[in-house]
Amino acid sequence: MLGDFQIAAAIMAVAVRRVGGRKARLLGAYVVCWEAASAAHEGPHVFTIEDYWKHWKCSRSTAFRDQALFREVFPDYETPSDLMQLLRISKAAPSTLPGFS
Repeated sequence: MLGDFQIAAAIMAVAVRRVGGRKARLLGAYVVCWEAASAAHEGPHVFTIEDYWKHWKCSRSTAFRDQALFREVFPDYETPSDLMQLLRISKAAPSTLPGFS
């Protein structure tokens, strides 16, 4: 199983390679904020982008812009939750997972 540092390093390495340092930093912030908000989410439904922008009180357009960047870097994953779940349970190196090559 991967530790939090290994997960963050893997995500950032892919992001820097695909979109450069500035956008990678924005993506890293989005993933961390998504995970924090989804952990605090208390609803009967799956955490969504609407829940994200309501939780952080950001504009709808900012939330969708952040989501678009995430999907540009990781097109195999719908949300950061999908990506993080796979990374947390994986025993393989991140480079072997979909979207990390």
